[in-house]
Amino acid sequence: MAADSGGVVLVDCTGNRRKTFPDALSKTLPIWTAVLQSMVATLKVPGTCPETFSDAFLHLRTAEAERPDILKLLPEWVEKLRKNLPEAEAMQLAAALKGRRLRPFWACPTDDLNKLRDELEALKEEHAIVLCVSASKVVAGSTSYIQGAGDDEEASGGLCERRAARPQRCPEAEELLELARRAPQEVDAAIKALPGPPDQMDVPTQDTAKVSVADQVVCLSFIGGTGVAVGNFASAAPPRVWDCVDAVLNCGGEEHPEMKGDPRYLHLPAADEKKHDPSKRWWQEVLLPQALRFIARSLQQGEKVLIHCSRGDNRCPAVAAAALAAFFGPGGTGPFHLAKRRLEKADLRRCLVVVQCHHPNCMVPRRIMQFLNLFFVTEDGGWSTWQIAPTEEPLTVPSLLGASRASALAAGQPVADQVLTDQGFALYISGAFFAQSLPLLRQLGVSHIVNVTKAPNVFEGKFAYHQVAIEDDRSANLLQVLDAALEFIHDARTQSYNCCVLVHCREGVSRSVSVVLAYLMRFEQLCLSGAMRLLQDRRSGSCRPNAGFLQQLKAFEEALHQTQESRTGGQATSEAPTKKQLGCGKADS
Repeated sequence: MAADSGGVVLVDCTGNRRKTFPDALSKTLPIWTAVLQSMVATLKVPGTCPETFSDAFLHLRTAEAERPDILKLLPEWVEKLRKNLPEAEAMQLAAALKGRRLRPFWACPTDDLNKLRDELEALKEEHAIVLCVSASKVVAGSTSYIQGAGDDEEASGGLCERRAARPQRCPEAEELLELARRAPQEVDAAIKALPGPPDQMDVPTQDTAKVSVADQVVCLSFIGGTGVAVGNFASAAPPRVWDCVDAVLNCGGEEHPEMKGDPRYLHLPAADEKKHDPSKRWWQEVLLPQALRFIARSLQQGEKVLIHCSRGDNRCPAVAAAALAAFFGPGGTGPFHLAKRRLEKADLRRCLVVVQCHHPNCMVPRRIMQFLNLFFVTEDGGWSTWQIAPTEEPLTVPSLLGASRASALAAGQPVADQVLTDQGFALYISGAFFAQSLPLLRQLGVSHIVNVTKAPNVFEGKFAYHQVAIEDDRSANLLQVLDAALEFIHDARTQSYNCCVLVHCREGVSRSVSVVLAYLMRFEQLCLSGAMRLLQDRRSGSCRPNAGFLQQLKAFEEALHQTQESRTGGQATSEAPTKKQLGCGKADS
């Protein structure tokens, strides 16, 4: 289409609030255009000259750090396509291009359209444009637009399923649908004016992370007569929660301290964002199997169980839908049973609609519904072999922190390595993957985070942050920002009780390593080689500051040495060396 028409427009959006473009537009499509262009370039088409593969064919909207890895794989992908695509179709594409090149181009709501128009005009003559338009935009409190829900049946945009899907429960549905056709801008106000379901206590509107538990609005909804309730963090606050339910399942990252150790309580932390869960198959292998066992035991005994997460709008409704599908039949409305039945995606969607009808404060993202689909629908997903454990067998969450680094990495799990411990103080180092998982940070007991990237602090307000906003570039001035970071770590060490500091960058290889090395040199009196040896021993992984950072660390070491000499009046060499200094001496020899 792009070749025949001179261009094509693709519109998509993402549910990830930290991304402007979905991966389909920023990475997948550019790779395909590069593969197709590379294949076409080598064909002998009348009127054109064959070209060799050029990395100029690859245009990415992702980080440039990914470019080398993709370039290495492009020739292999081109060859695979050449073997599987009929030559006639390849020649047809080449002829349609008429010597032009396929070229992705991106536009989002925040772009300067006049500037983009000029850039497009300059490209049109020699390129067939694939215009990638992002429709991602956050509209707070809206029922007429949900970011990333353009093709999401589980949280569909337009008139939200939670009101319109069940006319018998919402007699105003037809009027609302007509209003949506006639004056869509008035739908939000009309829905807000409708009375809530009788079994819903209150719908929260504030950010619970910034409000004390006592002041948060309680949002707790019972799903009909199933005995299953869904709520937010405030709804699970003891002791009042025990007036409503007999068991509590927490799927969020935070806990009420009083709940820990209570046999009626289980914490199965799930991350609020994509890729932040403790492991890639966390939902299929841990969360859903354990959650269903916990819920089944409670329902078997005639107890009521509350499932909650932080806001009560995404993770806990999904787990509730899973419980309805597992124990109340495909539609989620039958009597309680433990006989397993084969389930389809449509069954899970119907169960989610049941939850939405009773709990309108519910927007489950497609990625979470995909976890449910993988668990229940695929043959090896887990549901086919799931069984309720004996009553006496305790339900526990496997810890990822006790596993060895090698086994954790082999399982695709993010890890943090302990560098230093000293009387209530611990220093860890990791990559961004670990630092973006609230469950793992909570499990480790992190209190302070040094973010050595330009990316925003993910959990601002939940931890004490210090940001070192530099790139992993040999020309970056590390020394200029080093002192503040080291003082932040040491202040946490000396002024806080039971303090755990995590230092992270993107990969945990260069920037964060440089900061930790500097800390060991200044406050543990280690030389650079000794600090590097200690860190390599503790990490069993990569410690590779870039050449520029290494040069600056050597200058930092020399400055420390000169400062020490000036403080001792130039008599440092005559004093007895410490054990740490001896360790450095041995390393240097």
